[in-house]
Amino acid sequence: KVENSVIWITNTNQIAKDNILFFFHEKGIPPRRVIFAERTKNIEDHLARHSCADVFVDTFTYNAHSTAIDSLWAGLPVICVMGNSYHSRVSASYLTTLGLSSLIAKDTSDYEKKIIDFANFPIKLRKIKRKLEELKTTNSLFDSSKITNHLEEIYSQLISKIH
Repeated sequence: KVENSVIWITNTNQIAKDNILFFFHEKGIPPRRVIFAERTKNIEDHLARHSCADVFVDTFTYNAHSTAIDSLWAGLPVICVMGNSYHSRVSASYLTTLGLSSLIAKDTSDYEKKIIDFANFPIKLRKIKRKLEELKTTNSLFDSSKITNHLEEIYSQLISKIH
């Protein structure tokens, strides 16, 4: 529905690649609009290439988990649908912590609308990307020292209850 858009997917194996291309072909989408990305050797390259994308379209019903947090850290907005199970609520949890619950879709129709909206209103997309850049230094989701210290405190409390 968005002219000149592409989908960028991890290249895992030839069977998956063939199935994905077949699916898109059945929907009338030419293979040139499907980009298969090879895994990178280091995290810096992985994070750097996120700047080439406009939006991370999270999968449903199993969210991206570490790839979603990598995307957010790299300044790439994540759009998700929140489900009822743990694995379908991960991205919604990240987005809620960041104060970006507007990126959480109510259902698949809302999900599609949000994705298309970003494609058609690039100013809105740039605003979210700037906000993500700001949140890297101010939001607790990205404060690994604080999270580690909190987790260590929990472990210490658990150990003290055992003794």
